[in-house]
Amino acid sequence: KLDEKTGNLVCFGFLKGLADQTKLDMAQKGLRVSEYVPFGCNRRAYVMRRHAYLKRLQELGLAPAP
Repeated sequence: KLDEKTGNLVCFGFLKGLADQTKLDMAQKGLRVSEYVPFGCNRRAYVMRRHAYLKRLQELGLAPAP
């Protein structure tokens, strides 16, 4: 879909394996959605940040998007 202000395409990017239902719902509504995977030499750092994020959500009694 086009951004009404700029006319640019908007795409929502998600990490593969997270928020799968949200991605499907958005795509079914016609929104542009992409998935990505961490790769390369620094992927461990990304995985550790994601783990810390999920742990913090749990401590707060919250959950990531479905």
